[in-house]
Amino acid sequence: MSEDLPVIVIAGNPNSNDYSANRVLHHTTGSPDFNQQLRAFKEVTCAQVSITHVEEAARLIDFALSTALAQRKPALI
Repeated sequence: MSEDLPVIVIAGNPNSNDYSANRVLHHTTGSPDFNQQLRAFKEVTCAQVSITHVEEAARLIDFALSTALAQRKPALI
């Protein structure tokens, strides 16, 4: 029944310095691809947002929350 609840998953992103350094990080598949988690959650959530710039935070969080509530499905921030 949890797939019909507006659950919000809040997960951390790599440090912003890691994006340009192309580093392989822990909890990855060994590739410097920072969208792995987003793609995995795409299969089980109605919205997935990745906040990489503070200016976008309010808009992206609002999108994820409102989509989860409207669709009564989990979302990832």
